Amino acid sequence: MAMIKFFALSITAIFYVACNSELGYDPSDRYSDKAVDFIVDDLSYNGPKCNSSSEGDVFYVESNSTVYACIDEKWTKMRELKTDEEIDEELADAVQYKSGEPAKRKIPSVDYRESSFTDARNGRTYKTTIVDGIEWMAENLDYDDGNSMVSSLCSRSFGEANCRLYKVTYGSALGSSSLNDVCPDGFRLPSDREWESLFEILGGEYTAGKMLKAVSSETNREFGGMDLVKFSALPAGGYISGYETSVGERAMFRTYDAQSIAIMNTSDWAGVVSDISYEESATSTVFKGIDSRDYYSIRCMRYR
Repeated sequence: MAMIKFFALSITAIFYVACNSELGYDPSDRYSDKAVDFIVDDLSYNGPKCNSSSEGDVFYVESNSTVYACIDEKWTKMRELKTDEEIDEELADAVQYKSGEPAKRKIPSVDYRESSFTDARNGRTYKTTIVDGIEWMAENLDYDDGNSMVSSLCSRSFGEANCRLYKVTYGSALGSSSLNDVCPDGFRLPSDREWESLFEILGGEYTAGKMLKAVSSETNREFGGMDLVKFSALPAGGYISGYETSVGERAMFRTYDAQSIAIMNTSDWAGVVSDISYEESATSTVFKGIDSRDYYSIRCMRYR
């Protein structure tokens, strides 16, 4: 399970960095185990751009035999490849980057089947997608049963069809049992491991976000992905410590473990996180930890 920090910052320059003392961590650690995605002659002005859409992309620069990653919109030096053996091993699955063309990574081949079901409680019909024996809801849960242990609300900033977010009310059992009761009959919340397995099927955490996100979003076109298995994740954001956050920027889903969430953002990344620090430069507001009383979207699942 990962721990991650999100930063809402205004960045106007792109440059090489080895570490970032202002953030208090070494950014190269974030993608230290990630394989090289692309091979490029150099990172000149006409080369690939490091921006939000290329977050997490790893490049091998032939001119200096060095691997760089795009992290927080900055090119970050990861490591040097000093031997032919290192180069052959690290570049085994890399793709040659062509100047002036969008970077293209290998797309995993995944078998899936689209389906649907009707929630008998309110007659709402949901689209679903079946991947590797698990049927996932392909739309956010939209149900309010008035259960005193579970509360829901609709984001003011998001479309009505997928707006509903859920929390466990104060004083109730921590998360899993009461939130599972919100799922339709036969469905339940996915565990951390079930989310992680889905990400692995779709190429791993560094590419799964792009594969799972809807092709377009009503609120933020930059969030759009490939929707490879028709999961159609949308950036409904959440309510953390009483504040609406990340609407149009992140899809944030409850897990069976109330202390973690599955998350996708505007980059290709997707993962399960147990700690969030959210910094906003204008207000210095910081949110830490996953609380059962925070509001997030729900996608229920069942085995088929």
